[in-house]
Amino acid sequence: MKIQELSISGVASDGRGIAKVDGKVFFVEGAIEGDKVLADIRKSKKSYAEAVLHQVVVPSPKRVAPRCNHFGVCGGCKWQQADYNAQLEFKRQIIVDAFQRIGGIQFPEIPKVLGSVNQYFYRNKLEFAFT
Repeated sequence: MKIQELSISGVASDGRGIAKVDGKVFFVEGAIEGDKVLADIRKSKKSYAEAVLHQVVVPSPKRVAPRCNHFGVCGGCKWQQADYNAQLEFKRQIIVDAFQRIGGIQFPEIPKVLGSVNQYFYRNKLEFAFT
């Protein structure tokens, strides 16, 4: 187990936090933008590494306590540890990245994501992992 301290600067489309160190990208499961974390490196390649959150050293101002007891286990929610407005901005940034950075398509402005009146208890999908 290799532990590394990372400052999370963004989010990936799969919900993992992103940190960059010396040109290498780290994808950290459980981390959100603004966190300073200790991450357990699980897989390391030349240009990227995959890790899981070991400890939050300095929490993001966007971090909140997850409301659901099953958060992190069932796989239904990616960002319940982030406040709802931050979740909406993360989703918007994923769209911006998909079009501009990945697709090379420039838009003048991508509007804010519209939030839902129901922030909890509307999901109907569970993902179970057995080891």
